[in-house]
Amino acid sequence: MVNRWILKEITIAGFRGFIEPKTFLISEPFILFDGPQRSGKSSTLVAIEWGLFGDEIAKKGIGIDERRDWKVRNTNADEARVEMVLQKGQDILKIVRSDKKKKGTPSFYFELNGNRDTDEGKLRAMLGIQPKDFFSSVHLHQEIIRALLTEEPRVRRDSLDRLLGLSELRNIIDGIKLAKISETLNDVDNKFGIIETKLNAVITSKRTEIQKAKETGIQKGLTSNDFSENSARRMCETVTNALVDFASQSGLFIADLPLVRNTGEQQIFATSAKESLRKLRDEHPNLRRQRELLEKQSQLQMVQNTYKVLLDELQKLDQKRNYIHRTDGNQEKLQFRISNELSPKLEDTKNRRNEIDKRAGTIEEAIKYFEAIKAPNEKQSCPVCEKPIDDVTHLQMHLNELRANLDEDLAPIREEIKKYEKEIEQLEDLIKSLDSLDQNIAIQFELLRKHKSVTETALEREIKDTEDPIVILGVELDKIQEDLQKLETAVKESNQRLNVIEDHTFKLELILRVLTFEDEINDLMKIIEKDEYKEVKKSKLELDEFAKGVDLIRQAIETILQKSAKAKLEAAKESIAKMFRTLANRSDFPDLEIDPDSFEILAIKGSEKVPALSIFNTGDLNCAGLSVFLGLGVAQELSHSLGFIILDDPSQSLDDTHIENLVSILNSIPDDKQVLISTSESDLKDLILSKIIRKKKRYKFDQWSDIEGAKPLEVQ
Repeated sequence: MVNRWILKEITIAGFRGFIEPKTFLISEPFILFDGPQRSGKSSTLVAIEWGLFGDEIAKKGIGIDERRDWKVRNTNADEARVEMVLQKGQDILKIVRSDKKKKGTPSFYFELNGNRDTDEGKLRAMLGIQPKDFFSSVHLHQEIIRALLTEEPRVRRDSLDRLLGLSELRNIIDGIKLAKISETLNDVDNKFGIIETKLNAVITSKRTEIQKAKETGIQKGLTSNDFSENSARRMCETVTNALVDFASQSGLFIADLPLVRNTGEQQIFATSAKESLRKLRDEHPNLRRQRELLEKQSQLQMVQNTYKVLLDELQKLDQKRNYIHRTDGNQEKLQFRISNELSPKLEDTKNRRNEIDKRAGTIEEAIKYFEAIKAPNEKQSCPVCEKPIDDVTHLQMHLNELRANLDEDLAPIREEIKKYEKEIEQLEDLIKSLDSLDQNIAIQFELLRKHKSVTETALEREIKDTEDPIVILGVELDKIQEDLQKLETAVKESNQRLNVIEDHTFKLELILRVLTFEDEINDLMKIIEKDEYKEVKKSKLELDEFAKGVDLIRQAIETILQKSAKAKLEAAKESIAKMFRTLANRSDFPDLEIDPDSFEILAIKGSEKVPALSIFNTGDLNCAGLSVFLGLGVAQELSHSLGFIILDDPSQSLDDTHIENLVSILNSIPDDKQVLISTSESDLKDLILSKIIRKKKRYKFDQWSDIEGAKPLEVQ
């Protein structure tokens, strides 16, 4: 143990099953944690993992499903904290981890001989182990045991590589695969091909655009010879002269147009010419007057239409109100009918009903009284006068007949009440409808009044109460239409001249589009000859060579890994078989070995070899997993620097004989391995205490409680 790190001390607080701080002094070669289920034993072992690797021990890649949605901190604690002390020779390593960030204090740090550091990568490099290696070669977890036998070949191979001390080689191969060099190279090839494809696509697209522009130009009267810089310059002069002449004859001013010495300036000229055209259309007197009249016409038509809609709605409301007045009367007349005709009749009818109801109520109470009598054949007293009644049954029959007669008398009265109530309800609804109509008519009048003000603003004149706004608006619209007709000839002539200039400008843009695309195609064709393009092509070839070299390295490492794995498995073959014979003690398939090609665990009987998973029961499978773990993980030269192994409840599914054999195997573990084992099995605990010859320390766990948490006690 002097050459590897062993555990000396661990203090746990607020972690999983722990609430208050508990310190374990564990420098002995064999540490036993025993106690009932859910007492905190596993929390103690897991605290070692968490102290070393933090929350990574609960990630999916570790392969322990029971840690999904894992909570580190105990619900009754305000901090989860683990402090560990390890020793290797004269070196002392202290590791501290907390899930609570405190100002000025790191949540994780380690001290090597008093020198503090917070780099977890440095700690793992010093220990020579990663979380996944820890679970394959240090901590024997039940799910890891099952993985050795039940998982797919790739997972079994990964677990066995780590047990064999070959994880570094496997990590290099995995790293090369994760780097995806061939995929990256293919991606580079694809991207380079995409560049060439895009170049050709862009050139083809521009040539297509040139062809389209020429076809459109020819349709407009251009010839194939017109698509040149000289032709573009002449077209600029034509447009300039036409714009200046039109502006001068219209009494308008336009800004000086830019020079046209090259294609770039000609494109600027085309933009400026279009702006001048827009300005001439906007500012020409006839065109401006036409726009003003059209805007005024649209405004007045909208006002007139709104007026018609409001007036039409008012007329509809008034017609509804007049109809009710004619057929049923106004509110006053309707209310008079309710108050002086229907309500008195309703009240009188209700009084008649109430008189009959009173008698009916008395009879109903008497019937209920006699029905409640338990012995109706005996003589009873009247509930009112207390005189004796000879024949109660006869009296009950008589009372029921009276109740039926009263119900017949009440039926027509109830119908009469419903009739009066319905008539009153109908008249009240009519009153509400008239009130609503009056309100809506008033609102409509107010809307018309406001719209009259809008109309006056639009007409720029006052409308008298004796005038019809709709007619006035119609007269004004007729005047506007007459003015538009007068302007039509002048506007048409101006538009024709401007359209000719616009057509010349469009032809100029077609010529410039062809010239621009031709220049861009020439520039694209020069890219392939540039030094940068040649350098990219050279780098791509160098990448091809690099990828080939990396692949050769991968193949060489895989060959070494396979040979090393086979050699180590062959060397450990007898050790694994011996442990399995001792532990399982099967007579039919007594031996066990690992197929070096498929990494499958095989049961052996003479020359017969079958997959262990196909014939072993649960106890035998656990025996097989323990044999492989202990035969390889303990006996092999390890690649990490941890000098302890952890066995968490290793006797699951083992019978008494298997447990005795397990203790025998534990005694065979080399002295340079510190063993930490937890169990809830009293048989295993007793055998360890009586049979393990190494110096031991025992911590007994009492039943866990919500208030105190885990309660370990050192037992001397």
